Amino acid sequence: MSGTDQESPTAMPGSRGSDPPVAAAAVAEVLGNVRRLLREMETGPPFRGGWEYRFAALGAVVWPEGLDRRHLADMGLATRTRKCLGDAGLLSGTGPVTTGDLLLPNFGAHSYRDLLAGAERFLDALVDDPAAYVPVAMDPELLELARRKGTEEPGRAERAKLASGLGSALAILRARVDGVVAGMTPGQRAAVDGRLLEEPRPTFAHIGGRLGVGASRAQQLYAAVAKRVRLATEVEGRFAATVLKGELGHVAEADSLGRILDAAVGGDGVAQRLLRNALFERMGYVAVRGAYLDEEAVALVGTVRSAAQAGADEAGLVDETELLALLPAGDWRRHWQALRSRAGLRARHRRQAIPHGGTARPKAALLELGRPAPTEAVAAVCGLSGTYAHDRLSKLHGVVRGTGGRWGLEAWLDGGFESIPAEIVRRIREGGGATPRARLLAELPGRFGVHVHTVRACLRAPMFVVRDGRVGLAEERPA
Repeated sequence: MSGTDQESPTAMPGSRGSDPPVAAAAVAEVLGNVRRLLREMETGPPFRGGWEYRFAALGAVVWPEGLDRRHLADMGLATRTRKCLGDAGLLSGTGPVTTGDLLLPNFGAHSYRDLLAGAERFLDALVDDPAAYVPVAMDPELLELARRKGTEEPGRAERAKLASGLGSALAILRARVDGVVAGMTPGQRAAVDGRLLEEPRPTFAHIGGRLGVGASRAQQLYAAVAKRVRLATEVEGRFAATVLKGELGHVAEADSLGRILDAAVGGDGVAQRLLRNALFERMGYVAVRGAYLDEEAVALVGTVRSAAQAGADEAGLVDETELLALLPAGDWRRHWQALRSRAGLRARHRRQAIPHGGTARPKAALLELGRPAPTEAVAAVCGLSGTYAHDRLSKLHGVVRGTGGRWGLEAWLDGGFESIPAEIVRRIREGGGATPRARLLAELPGRFGVHVHTVRACLRAPMFVVRDGRVGLAEERPA
């Protein structure tokens, strides 16, 4: 890529002030040289990488004025090509790239062809729109803005800079992934097309059957392309994913995440789907019960779940204010409904409940009433049948039935209350430490108006033990 002098070269928009300007005419000239070399490699004698031929062929492959080795990383090259260049120190730092730099001992015909094809794509895009290439993701200030976006609202100027940077980064990413797709082998194309485009999605075994290979080989073909995409999108992909994730926060609903990614990739072909998958992977979300949570949100869900299980009462109810106090400062409260749902909690009036045998709703309704109430009133509040509400309230040790058939907490009733557990305890005391289980199952359902299964459930409570057909208290072995 020759560096011939040009009249009034123009600087690349958005480039750093220390960078020399890009001579657009020189880029066009080099692009023509690259295409000529590619035609020679395809139609001429075998390109076996002899030193003389290499030097002659690459005499035209020198960066035009204003572009340096930093831009080698932006050409969507194959993994092996990138590794060779990286080992030679050509993917880091700044400075011009000379023919001698590219005469690498481990660079073969395929690597030179890949380098030329990548240069063609890169320079073609640069000729069409010199502003399309701005190495924004290498800018530490932009990276810092992107990181802060998830925790604090940027100002107007910062938002504009992020939006501009995101557009430039996505343009680079699309070009790189297009380059990866163009370099796929027929087998890789079949594996990728099958997994990304076909509905229903075929298994690797099915794809391998079409290609005459095993499932593991088909998976390797797909994984090789996915790996190239990850490598080609490493820097700008991380920047773009950080900015896009800042729009969604720690918790993203499936629809919102889909809209953001679809708008970013701008299509539904193979290249767009590969880029979509790469961006999603770099966002760091995991699917949890129909939503997407980042690592911090997943950890918080675990904390909320553990606290709810530790603080729940016998009905599985827990005070919501205690759980809200666990949320970090910031905008976490706006994610509370999603977090509590992913933690397995269900809203029961003004409380949260863990799964607990159906007793949470009647007790939450009773607490919502705030006074002793008959079964019918509790059932009306919780939306259950009277029989079901009566049955579930009878299982709770802390809920008792007073005179007139009203249910309430012990503190609400001034004596004159009864419950199945309290009746069992009374009979155990009267029996000298134990009472026959069969007698309880025969008499208590009629007395309390419940099914025999409810009495059995009460007997399974930790406070009771059953041995040799007799029921006693856990701290007192039955006689």
